[in-house]
Amino acid sequence: MPKRKSSVIHWFRRDLRIVDNLALIHAARHGLPVVPVYFLGTWRGSHAWTGPNRQHFLCGCLASLAQNLETIGGHLVIRQEDPVDGLRKLIAETRAVAVHFNRDPDPFGKLVEMRVRDMCASLGIECHSHADATLHGPDDVLTQTNQPYRVYTPYSRNWLGLPKVPPLGKPAPLQTPAHLPPSPSLSLKSGVAKFPKPESPNPVSELLANG
Repeated sequence: MPKRKSSVIHWFRRDLRIVDNLALIHAARHGLPVVPVYFLGTWRGSHAWTGPNRQHFLCGCLASLAQNLETIGGHLVIRQEDPVDGLRKLIAETRAVAVHFNRDPDPFGKLVEMRVRDMCASLGIECHSHADATLHGPDDVLTQTNQPYRVYTPYSRNWLGLPKVPPLGKPAPLQTPAHLPPSPSLSLKSGVAKFPKPESPNPVSELLANG
């Protein structure tokens, strides 16, 4: 049996797009097969804002992303587990040498990122986080005394005066490894997910049913 090539993982979070996606573009620049993965949350039903409408919208976004990835030689891997545990398993499964993701600005997301960095360090692989959610980060637009603005007008003038990075295009072809299990087929119109016969319950369908 031929030895599998090493790969690079792109962890999708709030950035469900292939155009102007900084982490995805950098992942593709390694010149290795790219494994795009999205982790469904395991906290369904524990928050008031995880209702069926939100889950229906998420299914549509994932379906669109999956179709778009196919146009650049990729296919979306969807799993339902803690992202740190899931990434650890996927690194071993795909012989990944690096993980790329776009940074999350909220406190919970930052805590998860710290765990991911620690996990990658323990495995001896590269971990790259990218500033993609905003044009300028919280520490980029400060007063002359390096303090956050309290008044919007001077803040906006400073923000507008800073150089802006032009939008990026699509990444290079991803060449996602063919041996990975297929992701669910997500209907753009209905938001319904249909998995191949799984050992465990269908995670996306459960999301829709148990919001």
